[in-house]
Amino acid sequence: MHYRKYTDEDNFVYQAGHVTGIDDKSFFGSRCMVMRNEYILLDTWEYSTANDILTYQITDSNYNVESNNTSNTEITINVTAAIFNHFINNNAFAENWVYFDNTQYTGMKNYIKNTLSSYYNMNSNIEVIVYAKDIEPHTPINILTLKPSDLHNYNVITGINVSEPDLKEDFYTITIKVPFIEGKNIYPNIKIYKK
Repeated sequence: MHYRKYTDEDNFVYQAGHVTGIDDKSFFGSRCMVMRNEYILLDTWEYSTANDILTYQITDSNYNVESNNTSNTEITINVTAAIFNHFINNNAFAENWVYFDNTQYTGMKNYIKNTLSSYYNMNSNIEVIVYAKDIEPHTPINILTLKPSDLHNYNVITGINVSEPDLKEDFYTITIKVPFIEGKNIYPNIKIYKK
């Protein structure tokens, strides 16, 4: 029997005895993952393997009567890449892949992309919480990529605008608009619920 051996995320060759990133009875001998938690909490945006998981830009706009402000900060999060990094950097998950040699990383990414991601509803079951803490006035906004140790001193921001998840080239992204551009430390996190 031949299996796909991925040479990178999208390219593969057929090889006897090599398993794919799709969960079936031949993969690890049975269905290996049981997702016990009702959601994944994505709360760390900084990993050595990350490719632009979190980006932001400050936008100046015309006065908006509804929001009573003239500027905002748009935070774009690549949710798919954040899920990859959530699992790849989980020691318990990664230890199951140590015997796959040089295909370990690609195999893990394909398994996450083709199997684990399908357990979660990316279209409607996403909860975004954005925390803020005052810093020096007129200091540029600071978007934190790691959970702050003093999160209990932060407030949940109300009045944020979160886009629907957007699927482009196999990656879901969301954009969060917060109604200020300075004087704050900002820390976002996301809960993605199971289907």
